[in-house]
Amino acid sequence: MAFYPFQTETGDNFGSFEVFFWSLAEAEAEPPQNWDLLNLPDDTTPADRVGFYWWPCFAGCLPDSEPVGPFATEAEAIADATQTL
Repeated sequence: MAFYPFQTETGDNFGSFEVFFWSLAEAEAEPPQNWDLLNLPDDTTPADRVGFYWWPCFAGCLPDSEPVGPFATEAEAIADATQTL
């Protein structure tokens, strides 16, 4: 897990987001309650959920929304998070 700041167009930091990896072992175990909020198809398998995710979050605090993903790489997750501003 890694935290990154959101930045304004002028480069000022505000808030933050966390990027994390969800492994197959974790996906095969009981999924988090918020998996249903990802709007994945009903026939999604645990293997389909493996990958990198991001969500708005401050270190040490609960996330501010549902996870966004999965992405194949951490760089793709970071790019998506920073493009949503």
